[in-house]
Amino acid sequence: MFPGLVFAIGQLIFRGSQALPFGPSLAIGVVLAVLGWPVLGGYFLPVMFDPIFLALMAGAGSVGFLFLAFRFLRLVRGGAGPTAGS
Repeated sequence: MFPGLVFAIGQLIFRGSQALPFGPSLAIGVVLAVLGWPVLGGYFLPVMFDPIFLALMAGAGSVGFLFLAFRFLRLVRGGAGPTAGS
């Protein structure tokens, strides 16, 4: 996420509002994760492989995506729904 953010800010400063390629920042993020795993992996293992934590995150993510999908559909359809006066 952080390499993509740095890359996006640099792209906006130097090139304006052009399309942002995702591949280079994804590759940099993967390389940083592979190189940093021996140092940081011990801190993330108990959290990321805990079944209760993963179930909670999956549930929260599912509810969040459902909410965002309904918000997106409302934006695409072009309105906030029926009003009280009509």
